[in-house]
Amino acid sequence: MKLPISLLICIALSCISSSARAQEYSYTHYDISDGLAGSTAYCIAQDKEGFMWIGTETGLSRFDGTHFTSYTTADGLPDMEVLQMPCDSRGRVWMALFHPSVCYYHQGKIHNPGNDPLLKKIHCVNNIEGIAEDKKGDILLVEPTALHLITSDGRVIDFHGINGKRVDRFYTVGGDKVNDNFVVYAGD
Repeated sequence: MKLPISLLICIALSCISSSARAQEYSYTHYDISDGLAGSTAYCIAQDKEGFMWIGTETGLSRFDGTHFTSYTTADGLPDMEVLQMPCDSRGRVWMALFHPSVCYYHQGKIHNPGNDPLLKKIHCVNNIEGIAEDKKGDILLVEPTALHLITSDGRVIDFHGINGKRVDRFYTVGGDKVNDNFVVYAGD
């Protein structure tokens, strides 16, 4: 006896669905008692080495999968509240803070405007609201009234407009690693 194809498909699907079971996910809840810097996490990132970085209201934490290492102003953070934290292709973990400043972690040290000549060239008036990297390794920082381009050769170029036209408000930025551009959302 030959069964119709549609009946064979229904039988096969019912066998598959009866053997499929709901998957249970496991998770671990971490908090300050485990070594996390603060109870409110604003951002999280994973660096090139696999470490997880968590920006909180009371500092920065690095998680190696087992233990937390926390960083505060005593370790070089210009401000305790870390709001954004992208990682770049050079292994730096950039941080936008709740303070008109920017810093990054690289090779065991927090670099800030007080200890890094490149960051000393950046004069922020407002908080950094976006950080992006392009294909060349240039970094673009966005604050509401200016863009700060950090070139891969160590120069800092400030922009208050786009294509010669002044911009009243910059909102955010993204890096286009295919076309080697930045995408900036500004004005209207």
